[in-house]
Amino acid sequence: MIANDPTKSIKFCALQSRAAEPLFAEFGLTREEALTSIVFIEGDKHYQRSDAAIRIAQHLSWPFPAMGAFLLVPRILRDAVYGCVSVNRYRVFGQSDACLPPTASIMRRFLDADEYKEAQAAESRARRLERQQQKACSGTGGEGEGAAKAEAVDAASVAKEA
Repeated sequence: MIANDPTKSIKFCALQSRAAEPLFAEFGLTREEALTSIVFIEGDKHYQRSDAAIRIAQHLSWPFPAMGAFLLVPRILRDAVYGCVSVNRYRVFGQSDACLPPTASIMRRFLDADEYKEAQAAESRARRLERQQQKACSGTGGEGEGAAKAEAVDAASVAKEA
């Protein structure tokens, strides 16, 4: 979707993020309700399921805007098809092992970019701590000395994060 948005007008937000909470309140949605479907907010209106998919497609490059013709199909039928496609999306469209690299330009389009950066930093700290513990435990001293070093590393990491 990002690659097919020529005006870069579509913003993104994980529905599980803190950044989504004010949007739920503003549009009278519960988190549980929103997590069952895609949600698209345009101006002062929100769309879900097939309505959201079609509205999003209208902002993308050709041929996606042609999907607007599906607005002529009754919503109950569109939503039934949307449900089938969403359940089988990986079988229909495939699944990538890697996401689009988060460049600065792409990250500016995410309302929850700060949360993403926090999660990345926490993940990096956890990996660094794990490496430090592995080094400390594989030291030349006995098992007790390695464990003591690992505990010291843990305490130092906790102190840095606090």
